[in-house]
Amino acid sequence: MRDSKRDTNPGGRPRKYASAAEKQRAYRERWATLSGRVEQRTKDTVETIRLASGADVTIGDVLNAAIKFYAVNFDWQSGNLFGKRLPTINDPRYRAA
Repeated sequence: MRDSKRDTNPGGRPRKYASAAEKQRAYRERWATLSGRVEQRTKDTVETIRLASGADVTIGDVLNAAIKFYAVNFDWQSGNLFGKRLPTINDPRYRAA
């Protein structure tokens, strides 16, 4: 005869998910997936950021952080989605003298 108490957590807390498949389904429902095309230099920049972080991060982690940073720092009053052109290292106006 099987002891039903052994099927639950000894602390009395019931299991959150009945099975691994249910846990995976809940994870997928919490996180949406986006797909889009980017320029090659954008892909290279994201990869550079990922490698420079020094941590074990995915491209998805870098993109999530970048989108959150953009959303926080966006000038929502202007209504201009892309804003001004961002300066680059090659821009002579921003190079160190």
